Amino acid sequence: MLRAIDLGGYNALVEEKEPKREFVPIDMEARIPKTAIGMPQDLACASAYVFTWLSGFFWLLVEKRDVLVRTHAATSILVFVPLKIALLLLYGIIAYLVPAIAWVRFVAWSLYGVVALGVVAFWGWLILQGYRCLTPKLPVVSRLAEKIVAASTLEEEIK
Repeated sequence: MLRAIDLGGYNALVEEKEPKREFVPIDMEARIPKTAIGMPQDLACASAYVFTWLSGFFWLLVEKRDVLVRTHAATSILVFVPLKIALLLLYGIIAYLVPAIAWVRFVAWSLYGVVALGVVAFWGWLILQGYRCLTPKLPVVSRLAEKIVAASTLEEEIK
């Protein structure tokens, strides 16, 4: 780096060496809390949604300390069980009750495909929210999940 200095009416450029900066790595592992089984909290929250309600049930049984992971697990169960039932009912209605008219069947299956794509997009959004350790604010589900976690946490503390 060049620096200008004044030499009694004359200016001169002097090369100045920058101080050597040392690279200090940040230990990200130390900043992210761990779950009861030693998994980072962000991965545990995201994995609560990966296998829909099954992984939520797993984390609700396994994790006893981390309230955020338990909240995501309860949310996963409360979201995906009704969604699975609704998709099965919609499939049954389309498969067995829609008449054999070709264009009606085509429209019905197209709507089913759009609904299924919406569910997959919502599923991906939930996984992303879990990885960011943000609790999704869903109208009825969030309050129910918090009540489930509060009740089960209180029950664990009593034992």
